[in-house]
Amino acid sequence: MPKRINFNDLDADVLSPNFEKRNWNFDTNKDYCSFSPDVIFGVDIRRACFIHDHRYATDDSIYDKRAADRELRRNIYKLGKAAGKGWKFRIISALYYRGVSTWLSRLIFWRGKDKP
Repeated sequence: MPKRINFNDLDADVLSPNFEKRNWNFDTNKDYCSFSPDVIFGVDIRRACFIHDHRYATDDSIYDKRAADRELRRNIYKLGKAAGKGWKFRIISALYYRGVSTWLSRLIFWRGKDKP
């Protein structure tokens, strides 16, 4: 079973200049946005996907999953807005949210966990 991440140690601020330094297990060469591009309109969204993946790995309830999905939407939008592409990323973040909130993502979330 993979090691669980202590979220007190996770820097969940996608805009933090120290994100890679504070999240020791963030690998800039890894694909965190598994079924979608890591870079959209020149904006790297791997930080948002990394946080989302770790939320899925460590959280245990459907409420946690929904919170993780909403956080992914907010973080993708933050990254796009910081790059000056806010209106595009309002749409993109909504599409990503729609994608991760489907029944298929529920199967991924519950993999390896005791479902209540």
